[in-house]
Amino acid sequence: MKNYKKVYAAFYKISKILAYISMISVLFITVITTVDVVLRLISERTPLNMFVKGTFEFTQLFLILIVFFAYAITELDDGHVRVSIITDKLPKVPKRILNIIVRAIVAIFCFVLTYACWLQTAAHIEGKITSSVLFIPFTPFSLCMTIGVLLFAIAMVLKFINSMISLVKKDEKWEQELVK
Repeated sequence: MKNYKKVYAAFYKISKILAYISMISVLFITVITTVDVVLRLISERTPLNMFVKGTFEFTQLFLILIVFFAYAITELDDGHVRVSIITDKLPKVPKRILNIIVRAIVAIFCFVLTYACWLQTAAHIEGKITSSVLFIPFTPFSLCMTIGVLLFAIAMVLKFINSMISLVKKDEKWEQELVK
């Protein structure tokens, strides 16, 4: 159990770092879009034609970082939206068993998705695919997507293990101490 806590804490820290990269990406997109809009407003009132070239491409590519780097930490912090109209009415043991089943299915799906993302990354590497205006290579971003989905899959496995332990221990309070 002691080793599991160390692994969980290390994974949590890695997920937190990627979440910060996700936040910085949001800031970057916000700044570049704001600058582009202001320059275009100035251009309407003057003979100058000013804009930030590639704003749309930056937004598209950095959205990958925003979404995929935030998945794992969101799962670890129980931040995903859940519709629990039916499950809230279940007794604790069936609710925990259902939780285990759902997390196992999602983890398997995410590992399959990781493989698909890896195939997409390989296609980007092989085809040397770039964006159309600034010719930014897609490979680093598709690799980030693959890493993000893989980390989400691992987070689901960790939450699956937590659910199994909670079922055995009949207590969920121990999980709160994992990242302390």
